[in-house]
Amino acid sequence: MGVKCIGQVRIEPAGFAELIMALKDIADEEERNRIISVMEYFQLGKKPYVPLTGEGKIDQSENRCKVTLERSRKEPQPVAEVVEARTASTDLVISSAMMNRLWLYDSKLYQSSRNDYSQEQVHLLILDFLDKEEKKFKELRERFKGK
Repeated sequence: MGVKCIGQVRIEPAGFAELIMALKDIADEEERNRIISVMEYFQLGKKPYVPLTGEGKIDQSENRCKVTLERSRKEPQPVAEVVEARTASTDLVISSAMMNRLWLYDSKLYQSSRNDYSQEQVHLLILDFLDKEEKKFKELRERFKGK
């Protein structure tokens, strides 16, 4: 029972080829910017992640990553690992094994040990994890203070 921190994510745009495919026939600048904002990912190492809606579907809204990142400062937000992009970044296959197990909180990606936790339970587990981590580093600072 619990969570572990996988690392801090960054927002990355879709690949160059995907952007060209999606934008080649769109002349309107505002529409191009909207499409580009939907084609962003969270990136951690070489793995891309996408925000999910409350229903567990890929969030296709404008500025989805920036909005999710902002919301993650207050409470965990569900995300999914992208395992394959079929034809464009709007046609993605996500990892079903990790559904409801990956959460973004304060721009860091956390993985829960089970997929049946509610958002509130995950939030509490993350806060508990952070509290234990803070105590551990305080203890280590004290132990190695004179070295």
